Amino acid sequence: MKKTWIFNADSARARLFEMTNPGNLHEVEDTVHPESRLTEGQGGDDKPGRVFSPGGEHRAAAHEKNEQHQKETELFASDLGKLLARHLHPEDRLFLAAPPAMLGKLRQSLPKTVEECVFTTYPQSLVQETIEVILTKLKDDLSRMHPSED
Repeated sequence: MKKTWIFNADSARARLFEMTNPGNLHEVEDTVHPESRLTEGQGGDDKPGRVFSPGGEHRAAAHEKNEQHQKETELFASDLGKLLARHLHPEDRLFLAAPPAMLGKLRQSLPKTVEECVFTTYPQSLVQETIEVILTKLKDDLSRMHPSED
């Protein structure tokens, strides 16, 4: 039986919904990746603190923080690709909603079987939104997925 799934993600949280009927969503997964939220000094690297100087060391610290965040986001995207592969079947349809950078990482990490299910994408985070807001924002795209039979 063909199912429609809505997947919302950002760099630290993801939610998967199954559309049981047009306009009716059931949340199946809500997963977080706290490592993506860590700030400098909270990571597990045990590096000593830094002294910031006008010589530009501040930029190096920010760069390292950004690299760590990117690495964690890529790991999370990879985990999410595996999560989707566990739930989706080849005949299913998938709607992806994520900020552009995360959307790109997700698309790169999706297994081919999941990639083939992607019906459309929405380049914004809806992770914090209620089901009602998600349905309102995605109304036009969802109506293409489930055309009314008037």
